[in-house]
Amino acid sequence: MKVLFIFSEGPHDAAFIKQVLELNLGINHTKCKIKEFPAPLNAIFKQTMQEHDMGDMSLDMATKFFLPDYVFRTDSSFILLFNTGGKDNVKVVKQLLSQILLRMQKQDKSFDFSLSDIRCLFIYDADYQQSSVRIQEMQEKLFPITENDAYPDDAEMQSEPPTVLLNQDTPAFYTWPDNSGTGTLEDILLPMYETAHADLLSNAEAFVNENFTRNFKCDKGTPAEICAKREKSQKAQITIAGQGKSPSYSMTVIVKENVLSDKTTFKGNPLVQKFAEALKTILVS
Repeated sequence: MKVLFIFSEGPHDAAFIKQVLELNLGINHTKCKIKEFPAPLNAIFKQTMQEHDMGDMSLDMATKFFLPDYVFRTDSSFILLFNTGGKDNVKVVKQLLSQILLRMQKQDKSFDFSLSDIRCLFIYDADYQQSSVRIQEMQEKLFPITENDAYPDDAEMQSEPPTVLLNQDTPAFYTWPDNSGTGTLEDILLPMYETAHADLLSNAEAFVNENFTRNFKCDKGTPAEICAKREKSQKAQITIAGQGKSPSYSMTVIVKENVLSDKTTFKGNPLVQKFAEALKTILVS
């Protein structure tokens, strides 16, 4: 069995990837209990939850464990789709992968897969940078992953020098929108939604420009600031336009439910197809 870990930047990224897996690749999302994950993931995820001091947690933190947002299964693979909470939140990713790789080195016969069966895909917005620059930046943040990453807050558990478990030349990377230039996931979503709802999105853009100019005006600032404001404006437009389906829908739900598009348009979008082909290549590798 192959196990693919997909680490996306945020919840609406994960929702979009879920749509690609289901609509373009025909791989259905499945609900999975901790005990149903392939060994040793079941034990690691259980330990992840048990290690939190429940007495120090508030009720609104009950779903904050670093577990997959979505799980997919095929006859030959298990796909775990995470949202990492942003480009800077690499600590939780390094910790999870370090714990998994350390456990896998034991080569226990009870494990349902081996080290050679593991694949990793990291997905980020290119933003204002070229794709290659963004990928290099994230490689430097994430790698190498060492045994010390399994216990980042416990100095007594760390060794010097630490054993390297994963280098940057093994995992795959993909950047929105097209894995080559600049931009964000919204540069896929907004044009695609406009093909089906041109007037609605135009009105949403006008509303955002008229009422939130101070927040989202994109003509001044550094390239990073201009890109961030443009992305926020696009997110606001999509969220406003999606309210016609059901008031109170978040952008994540709008993307996950494909509210502003249809299956044919989504599956046929060239940028969606390009990403789907990249996913397919990783799954069969």
